[in-house]
Amino acid sequence: MNKLWTLTGNPCVSIPGLTTAEGMPLGVTIVTRFGRDKDALAIGAQLQHLIESHVA
Repeated sequence: MNKLWTLTGNPCVSIPGLTTAEGMPLGVTIVTRFGRDKDALAIGAQLQHLIESHVA
């Protein structure tokens, strides 16, 4: 689902690991402005850490 962001040159990071109340997989996509790759990665890392600590 990141094709649009890739085509526009925006950095994006997909974070898996969540599930809905029904048990369906759920992910989050972080999108930042062009040239802000480090921000996308930093936000993604923080979110992944929060998800892992909440699920554990």
